Amino acid sequence: MVEQVVKGKRRTVWRAGLAAIVATAATVSGIAASASALTPTPWGNPVPGGAAVGYQFSLVTTAPDATGFNEVYATGENSDGKLGNGTYTDSNVFVKVKGLTRVKMVDSGWTSSVAVKQDGTVWTWGTNLNDDLGLGLDPEATVNVPTQVPGITNAVSASMGIGGTVVVVLADGTAKAWGAKTGNCAASSTPVTVAGLTGLATTPGAVAVGSYHVLALKADGTVKAWGSNGSGQLGTGNTTASCSPVTVPGLSGVTQVSAGEMQSVALTSSGSVKAWGANGSGQLGDGTTTGRLSPITVPGLTNVVGISAALRYTTAVTSAAAPANNRFAWGAGALGTGTNTNPSSPTPLAGENFNNTVITAGPDHALSVQPGAVPRAWGRNEWGALGTGDDIDHPTPTYVQRVG
Repeated sequence: MVEQVVKGKRRTVWRAGLAAIVATAATVSGIAASASALTPTPWGNPVPGGAAVGYQFSLVTTAPDATGFNEVYATGENSDGKLGNGTYTDSNVFVKVKGLTRVKMVDSGWTSSVAVKQDGTVWTWGTNLNDDLGLGLDPEATVNVPTQVPGITNAVSASMGIGGTVVVVLADGTAKAWGAKTGNCAASSTPVTVAGLTGLATTPGAVAVGSYHVLALKADGTVKAWGSNGSGQLGTGNTTASCSPVTVPGLSGVTQVSAGEMQSVALTSSGSVKAWGANGSGQLGDGTTTGRLSPITVPGLTNVVGISAALRYTTAVTSAAAPANNRFAWGAGALGTGTNTNPSSPTPLAGENFNNTVITAGPDHALSVQPGAVPRAWGRNEWGALGTGDDIDHPTPTYVQRVG
């Protein structure tokens, strides 16, 4: 049974208690204590899709054990069931998402989330304002526990945008979509096939949804895009929108894509980063605030292994070993640099560096997950979205807490 609830619930908050906190980090001047000072709790999964950030809430998956078993934890504002734990109670520490195990990846939109399980099924929860859930429910419905999206059993990855579009890549290289824009400029409350899209990569990060545009990586290293294009976010050299997937000219050897509000980012096999679209906040990283209708190379970055874009900022991680700078951000948003500036060029994050770090950028805050260490979060922390056990904004990466 799917529980449908209309907005307007009484808000309560699940706050951290000393007996319940698994990992706690003392902070000095906003920078968390060294990971070596913490009890080892390697519960974050440092892979693309191992964490997700929405508006005022966050998700983190645990690393699978030898049998493939893992779980998902959530923190933050929960009036619409976004934490997926069967309640409408906020939390400022990570609490377990109900009944969601053996998860391959997660992603979040504005107030809802999607998970792909290892068995190829897809699960959603949260609000349904733009038919985000793919369950055919009323737009006023909320679902406070993960619920299986019917008709999909061979999914490999998914992306959920802040505008209410969800795209799922299937094992055969095709895609399903639902929500605000499905690939034919039409909305749908249930999954439909994206016409004209085949040969997609089945690796993590092969699809990215912005506000109202989508990027999809093909197995041959080229990129398809569709949707709105008022800022050139489709990368086609013009501002003409497209209701069907079109090839982004000049891109090859791409291994991952990411999308912000109206900017697009691609990582190449050579370790360079390409960007295009809106740039009023410096989110393209080329040292200017000039928008680009076609992909340009982000200067000053080499050996990049991961990217994540959100709203009007972008992040990147390189393969450099700690203590060298290997985490960067630029634009305007939750940069984690410890300053109030909005750099238009890649700028190092504050605090320690870790190998194999994966950053997930969200609307107002971000998460980083690394092997053998507690995940860290930074940015706006209203309603406990960072999971740090408080409601205080953290301008630099701070270790999170969980219960259970």
